[in-house]
Parts: sequence; structure tokens; C-alpha cells
Amino acid sequence: MNDIVEAAPNRCYIRYESNGETVFVTGGAGVPLEAIIKAIPEGAANVKELTEEELLQAHENPEAAMQRLLREYTALIQKRLDDFSRTKTYDSILSACTYATSTIPIFKAEGQYCVEARDRTWAAANSVLQAVLAKERLAPAWAELEAELPVLEWPVLG
Repeated sequence: MNDIVEAAPNRCYIRYESNGETVFVTGGAGVPLEAIIKAIPEGAANVKELTEEELLQAHENPEAAMQRLLREYTALIQKRLDDFSRTKTYDSILSACTYATSTIPIFKAEGQYCVEARDRTWAAANSVLQAVLAKERLAPAWAELEAELPVLEWPVLG
């Protein structure tokens, strides 16, 4: 796993587990996928064709993989919050939160809601991420993580 791994065009990549080892097989251009699959030992488990990105990620050290995952989650969560705030024409969640001190009641209420929504969102996300870092659970796919985040709905202000 310390070898430098580079993806190449017109190749296929297979990962499988055999005798407690994870094995990666690269098929060159012109080698049928079926031929590679036939070469996999009897009883191999978790056989999967990988994309080039998955191949490169599989060879990351665990610390680098976790850092990459945290960056991806952070960007997606921030985008979710920013997209929500833009539904009321604020530039971003940060911009919306600054209105919590507005002297105009509706802007103040919306700004305060954004502060609370941002806090709840990051608290929920951090709870999940801490459990992942502690190896108490597997890292969820984005759709699973997003489902665990608070619903973002503007309150009805009257």
C-alpha cells in the first residue's frame, strides 16, 4: 500500500479480499474485464470494480482519507446552509446571521433563525463526525449525513 498509485486511461481496476488481504488488480487496455474476474481466486470476498477516483482513494492512508472526508462534508454542509439562506435573498448563511442584530423586526427574526439553524446544523454534523473519528460508526454517505441534519425551513413570521 506504500506504492505510488496512478490511475491510467483505458484501464479497469478491481479490488477484492482474499485470505485477509485486500488485493488490487489493474487490467490494461484490451484485457477484457471477464478475464480479470476469472483470475480472482475462489472464495474472494467484496469483489468490486473501482473507478479511477476510488482506486486512488483506496490507497490513501487513513489519516489523509479522513481529512479529505472532513473537507468534503464541511463544503457540502456549508453549501447547504448558504443555499438555504439564498432562498430569502441573503448572500450566504454568514450574511443572514449578521441580521440577528438588525433594527428591522423581520430581518432580525430571520437572522436569529439562521444563527440557530447554523448552530443546530453544525452541532448535529459534529456529533456524527466525532462518532466517525472515534470509530463508533462508519462514515455516512452525504445523503445519509444530510438526513441527520436539522430540517431548514423558514419560520412563519407574522
